[in-house]
Amino acid sequence: MALELGGRILQIVGYQNSGKTELVCSLLAAGSSQNVKMASIKHHGHGGEPDLHQMKDSERHLKSGAFLAAVEGEGLMQLAMKKHEIRLDEIVALYKSLGADVILIEGYKREKYPKLVLIRNEEDLVLLEELQNIAAIAAPFYSEDFTSLDCPYFHIKDHQKICSWFQQNWLFTC
Repeated sequence: MALELGGRILQIVGYQNSGKTELVCSLLAAGSSQNVKMASIKHHGHGGEPDLHQMKDSERHLKSGAFLAAVEGEGLMQLAMKKHEIRLDEIVALYKSLGADVILIEGYKREKYPKLVLIRNEEDLVLLEELQNIAAIAAPFYSEDFTSLDCPYFHIKDHQKICSWFQQNWLFTC
């Protein structure tokens, strides 16, 4: 499943304050503990360019085990690249050229890569209808809406089980 689109790439998606960064940090730690070169890309989804002087989430990603971490928004990427538009596939290609074994993408809901979808509440269930390539779901409750997707469900706070699934499906698939 993880290799369908030419690499070990997993998107972690959900609405703001759904726990994406915390979970990405757990997954980065799980991968780097296995000597896997982990990299992360965060979409600055709050509108506007990211503040280059506040590397909050990308710094957390680095401390959690990423050897390469970037944030992108409005065409500004925190790797000091300025361009009218920076497409996710361009960033992925750059990461691959720099030797990333596994790339975790925080955000970019509408992109094509396999997704771990974080659901905060029942209003967020609309994501399951709108998104493609859902690999797993994490939520604080179980819903009948999950059964039709034929993918694993995890409690959103059970990072240990999510990391185990991630290691089995993304770290050791080559």
